[in-house]
Amino acid sequence: RDAECLDAVRQALARNLPDDVVRELKHRLVEQLIVCGDAEGTRRELEALTQTEGETFRVRLLQVDQYRLEGLPEKALEVMEQVFREARDPAEACFNRGVIYHDLGRYAEAVRDLERAVAAQPMNSSAHFKLSEAYRALERQDSAARHRAIADGINAKQLQIATLQKQISRDHADAAIPRQLAKLYRELGSEEAANAWEKRAESLERK
Repeated sequence: RDAECLDAVRQALARNLPDDVVRELKHRLVEQLIVCGDAEGTRRELEALTQTEGETFRVRLLQVDQYRLEGLPEKALEVMEQVFREARDPAEACFNRGVIYHDLGRYAEAVRDLERAVAAQPMNSSAHFKLSEAYRALERQDSAARHRAIADGINAKQLQIATLQKQISRDHADAAIPRQLAKLYRELGSEEAANAWEKRAESLERK
């Protein structure tokens, strides 16, 4: 699937699109190369992006991911510290820095940042998982087990949602499915999505 996403971005870039769309797609291209683990491709495309955009906040965040991909966590942390105060989302910044601290084996600092991340984003399964790993490295097994269980629970609900969404594409008239989806989204803290699915269930029940 990651390779398919990468191909889709490249195909889109081959079309004659407005400059702002092309700029966004070039960011997406670097992101997908990172996801696919293509260090050489990431470096090449990120250098090109830096030449056209300069070292913007978004570009420097991609540099952080590039350094992590290349196994250079010290450089990743150096850039992360430079952009940390500029981050619009402090929780996301704490998560990203916490992951780098974990890469460096600085587990106490990783715990500090990742605890901040999960406090602000309690349904962030990746943050709970990384926090579990940091606690395990510090031999705090109870805390490690608790956050691993939370991460697993969130992932299980997200998998249920994906399954139900496929099911409702086949069973359009079954009001029980949107009811289940509303319940799951509410448990994940997504009130807007939960309300939308509840309205759909009510609409089906009136028919």
